[in-house]
Amino acid sequence: MLCLIRAMSARPRERCPITGLAANYLDPRTGVPYANVFAFQEIDKILEHDYVWNEKFGCYVGQEEVASDEDEMQGET
Repeated sequence: MLCLIRAMSARPRERCPITGLAANYLDPRTGVPYANVFAFQEIDKILEHDYVWNEKFGCYVGQEEVASDEDEMQGET
């Protein structure tokens, strides 16, 4: 029994993509690992489209950042 407990505690943990911390939980809707309530809320915001994917940066960004990026593009033309 002691060997089994050691083996279970020695397994590598996944990292939370939001915080970078060890993820103790999995989001039931997406299967994305998360570390805490803050990370869960951020995943929820992504699913609710509070953030949008930005091809230029290769990540999700907030609406305000997207608007300022679009303003920069309009100024360059």
